[in-house]
Amino acid sequence: MIKNNQNKFVDILQVLILAGIFFVASIISVIAGSTSLITVPVMLEFGVEPRIAIATNMFALTLMSIGGTLPFIGKRVINTRRLPLLILLTIFGSFLGALLVLILPSKTMPFIISISMLLVAILSVMNRHAGVAPVQVIPLRIAEIAGYLATFLLGIYGGFLVVVM
Repeated sequence: MIKNNQNKFVDILQVLILAGIFFVASIISVIAGSTSLITVPVMLEFGVEPRIAIATNMFALTLMSIGGTLPFIGKRVINTRRLPLLILLTIFGSFLGALLVLILPSKTMPFIISISMLLVAILSVMNRHAGVAPVQVIPLRIAEIAGYLATFLLGIYGGFLVVVM
């Protein structure tokens, strides 16, 4: 009986520690993004099953994205002309990312995930003002195409991670 009470204490302590870490990660995310680079590895370290860690992370990211988008919708800052193609590219990319999980050998998954997360971290640091600094000029057609390509690739990344874990 003591063992059960100790396990409950450890579980409660772990939840409290995770909640504290997630709170700090949320503050960092508001400033710099890349919440997943903190939350997923921490959950895995605490013994959370990989599928649960990714699902929890994706749920939190979805809520954060909705919350972060609302002010832009209210201010009519979002270019609605580009929105249908961006949504389509994201959905198609996510589907392809999920299919990649079935094609790639499972032994390569940890390496691919590690490299992907490192690349996201590096790109986040290199482009820390992206989306924050106001842009006054109309982007060149090549920049617009690069944005669509990045959306598609990030969709693959997201779809891959959701299924892998």
